[in-house]
Amino acid sequence: MIPDYDSYMYHATPLGDMFVAARAGVLTWCVWRATPRYAAWMSGDIVREPDCAVLRQAAEWLDAYFAGCEHEVDRPVLEQPRTAFRREVYNAMDRIGRGQTISYGGLAAAVGVPDGARAVAGAVAANRLLLMRPCHRVVGADGKLHGYASGLDIMAALLEMESRG
Repeated sequence: MIPDYDSYMYHATPLGDMFVAARAGVLTWCVWRATPRYAAWMSGDIVREPDCAVLRQAAEWLDAYFAGCEHEVDRPVLEQPRTAFRREVYNAMDRIGRGQTISYGGLAAAVGVPDGARAVAGAVAANRLLLMRPCHRVVGADGKLHGYASGLDIMAALLEMESRG
């Protein structure tokens, strides 16, 4: 799958480079370059960094996130999901505080579908705006880490970093 975007860059973070892309003034992708399911179309050393306000804002937000002060910087405008259900899930995910977690079932209950943990898991898995939409804060019913697209080691590192403040 090759995404539709008109501007992109790679942005260095303490956990590796992130591929950040935008289309028509909206952030459409923010994933680690090493993410296995996306790595095929992100390979190569060509970096395109046109003068794009959304990408500059995303870079500023990412730097602030890793400094523990993302709340001090405006998050760029994010691409909205096509379905009302995913919009609800993503809006609820946005309300999970830094350093906190919620289970898929808890998130399902929060969006009014108490038996919808699997549907919520599908919506969370489809998130391609990592960190911007904090899917790393959604865990299994057992409290364990499950299914993070960029790997459980990155998920664990994010949660550990956030818990330190």
